[in-house]
Amino acid sequence: MDKTQVDSDCALQPHKSRHEAYVEGLMDGKTKKRSALDAGFPLSRAHNPKRRIEGPITQELMRRAMAEAGLTLAFLAQKTREGLDAKRPQLLSGGTGKAATFEMVDDFDTRLKYIQHAHKMLGIVELEEREPPSVQVNIVAVGAK
Repeated sequence: MDKTQVDSDCALQPHKSRHEAYVEGLMDGKTKKRSALDAGFPLSRAHNPKRRIEGPITQELMRRAMAEAGLTLAFLAQKTREGLDAKRPQLLSGGTGKAATFEMVDDFDTRLKYIQHAHKMLGIVELEEREPPSVQVNIVAVGAK
């Protein structure tokens, strides 16, 4: 194991609590399960970290980490607002003998991601996309000769 890996592995640093290591893992972009396992939580708690690990302690640690990084709620709200108004360049053909031009069009894929993110931030539960139940219809000829 090289020095950079030791420095980034929160579980190997004895002065940190498991909750601090868990939050650091999340801030590094790890999944909740991976963060929990790397922080030293047992597999049984890592399967459902939202219910079994996260609470007032981790919320306060997250707030502190975000404040240290300069990420205020106003800043995050502004960036979310910008994402909801996302646009992207689209190349338009100029036609025969004309130069192609760019036009800014709405970026619906990015906007959808920001809408989903805003729902998560507000605690709105996502509805599962379900396929409609299959229906089988048997047609029987009645009175046929």
